[in-house]
Amino acid sequence: MADIEAARSELVGRGVDASEVFHSESGRRRPGPDPRRADYGSFLSFDDPDGNGWLVQEVRRDLGLSPAPTPHQGHEARRAVDRATMRPLLELTDAWRATYPGAAIGLLAMTSVRNPPPGADLLARVEALAAEVRARHAGRSRTELENLPAMRPYVGHYRRFGKTYHLLLQLESVAFRGRPPLAADSLVTAMFAAEIDHLLLTAGHDLDALRPPLVADVTRPGDRYIGIGGKVIETRPGDMCIRDGEGIVSAVLHGPDRRTRLLPTTESVLFTTYAPAGITDAELGDHLRAIEELVRAGSPSAITELLDSRRA
Repeated sequence: MADIEAARSELVGRGVDASEVFHSESGRRRPGPDPRRADYGSFLSFDDPDGNGWLVQEVRRDLGLSPAPTPHQGHEARRAVDRATMRPLLELTDAWRATYPGAAIGLLAMTSVRNPPPGADLLARVEALAAEVRARHAGRSRTELENLPAMRPYVGHYRRFGKTYHLLLQLESVAFRGRPPLAADSLVTAMFAAEIDHLLLTAGHDLDALRPPLVADVTRPGDRYIGIGGKVIETRPGDMCIRDGEGIVSAVLHGPDRRTRLLPTTESVLFTTYAPAGITDAELGDHLRAIEELVRAGSPSAITELLDSRRA
């Protein structure tokens, strides 16, 4: 969207209950557009009549108000503007729908977040959660864990590629060996703890680093991306993945990318949960709300912009 304030006026004029325009500054949501009017720096959100949540970002290149693009870049910018304006935050490709019927992607977008090391409140919640997980799974074998209703769809997906679901191994580490589900920063800790509790695979991205359009897709021969550890990942064809306008940002088998990773400076976050067929909407919603609650333990002023899902 080239002029987000004009867009909001038009939406409101058509009876849409659109949010006020906002931006992030120093880890807090601030009213009005980004003072620098930087591309992808200003937002508004609204729900359509079907209950789909939309997050609109401002991109001003084609108005000549950002550095002038080349003709090719201008075409790409206009295409990105059109898609950001007219489509939900994430869409499912035809390949996704054909390859994974019944599968879904859960979406949780939050702004005004902070991402320091876990503080006392978050640590206390994670410790209590870990104790519940240990009590819930005490005495269970790996086969019994694999056959848990929420675990089984992922185990089946990984086996198609000759792999073991890594969250199964992490669950064993927490439940049987006493390892706490902690990470170096608050946002990843919130995500990891909810994963261990609900067993649903999730990736976290810096929302400001993502470039539209965002789509759930299937990996193709020759697909590669830079993994979160900085190494080039050669994907396995046929895996679930999410792409933005610059490439793959996560894949089930190999995890998130480096470009959109969560950083100590992250102020806006998008969590995406892969839900193979067999994971119910209720399970997906409970998982996303658990992440939301844990994020708020570290970021009490965080604002939830979107909590939704897309199902094939």
